Amino acid sequence: MDNAILSALSALGGATLGAFASVGASWLNQHYQDRSQRRAQDTARRERLFSDFINLAAKLYIDALTHELTDVSVLVPLYALKAEIYVCAHRRDTADQADQILLAIIKTYYEPNRDFRKQPDLATAQYDMLRTFTIACREELIDYR
Repeated sequence: MDNAILSALSALGGATLGAFASVGASWLNQHYQDRSQRRAQDTARRERLFSDFINLAAKLYIDALTHELTDVSVLVPLYALKAEIYVCAHRRDTADQADQILLAIIKTYYEPNRDFRKQPDLATAQYDMLRTFTIACREELIDYR
């Protein structure tokens, strides 16, 4: 084989190999960037979902402590958020804690109303029903990152 042809084929092979390496590196870089972005978006979505659940559960719990359940439809948004948590949560404990909060709120609606003018101990641990859920959410978000 002629040295010129061998030299040309070697150069062509090297250029082709370099091009494949460049394309492969670009593809891997893009793949990992996309994956990181999806993971960040998923974490942000779950943070919003957990926050919405906590805010609504707190409002309904205070309402349950001071009022009777006259309209069951007030619980529907919390049921919907709980269902979303079951779909989105990566840890079973987080979803189970959301379920426990919902059941506790329903139970509280059927207990006698509390008058906090006579019992100003709202900050005591007996009323902090969201604590276990918030801990489970924090642990889930830390584990996922």
